[in-house]
Amino acid sequence: MSTKTYSNENTVALWEKTAKSGNTYLSGTVYVGNVPYRITLFANEATSETHPVYKGKIEIPDAK
Repeated sequence: MSTKTYSNENTVALWEKTAKSGNTYLSGTVYVGNVPYRITLFANEATSETHPVYKGKIEIPDAK
C-alpha cells in the first residue's frame, strides 16, 4: 500500500458557518505558497448579473 503525500500549497478549505444574526457565510484558509491566509465570504444581498455572488475579506498574516 502506498502512502500519498499532500501539499498545502495553493489549496483552499472553506466551511459554512452561521453568524449570531442567522446569516450564513463561508470561512476558512487559503494557502498560497504554503502561507495561510484567513478568508471569509458573505453572500451578496444585491442580486443582479453585474454584482458578485459573494463578497469577502482576506486576513493577511503578520510579516515576520
